[in-house]
Amino acid sequence: MSLESKGLNPNHNYSFKAELFQAFKYLKNFCVRPVESIRSAPQWHWQTLLATAFIVAAAFGALGGIVKLKPTLVIAGAIVFPFGTLIVVGTLSAFVYYSSIFLFHSNLEIKKVATISFLACLPWIAVGPLVDYIPPLKPVAVLMSGFLAIVGFTENTNLSKRNVTRMIGTIVSVFVVFWVINMIRNFESSPDKEKLIDQQTLDILQEEMQKIDEKTE
Repeated sequence: MSLESKGLNPNHNYSFKAELFQAFKYLKNFCVRPVESIRSAPQWHWQTLLATAFIVAAAFGALGGIVKLKPTLVIAGAIVFPFGTLIVVGTLSAFVYYSSIFLFHSNLEIKKVATISFLACLPWIAVGPLVDYIPPLKPVAVLMSGFLAIVGFTENTNLSKRNVTRMIGTIVSVFVVFWVINMIRNFESSPDKEKLIDQQTLDILQEEMQKIDEKTE
């Protein structure tokens, strides 16, 4: 595989503009073949990695405002969502990096860990504009991101697949549990809950009354 196809700058001298162009070319291939692409994670410089993550997150953050048809949310999403994305990617990177040191006694390259973490988070980033309308997309995206993370860290580091699966599986499981709890709380606090329960109760009572009438006849 060529350096260009892997998202690398083929020149020895670092050029931010050239490598950023190659980064988005890599992401284009990633969108088509994510699993195959993450097996060969690119070796971007820090500036390229941060800029790529920020631009991608800003685009999807702005898209979220467009979907909601609110110009103010377009601007807010383009500014706030990238910082939230960097926090999530940074948290995942730190968790993997320090877990590999203290649990698996393996010293990974932090930049490689951050790159794989960002690539794995792309499904979660992409569904951002739609989660308010289709809430189940969020855990589905997290599961997809978890799978990509397992493939990425297994193929690009010296960690075993078993250890990576346990590590990423823990993160995904915790998220799904909190998501379910949050959905239950939202349902319980929903003003439509009483209407739903009342309607269900009336339907049940109506059915029981019909059964009684039938027996009486």
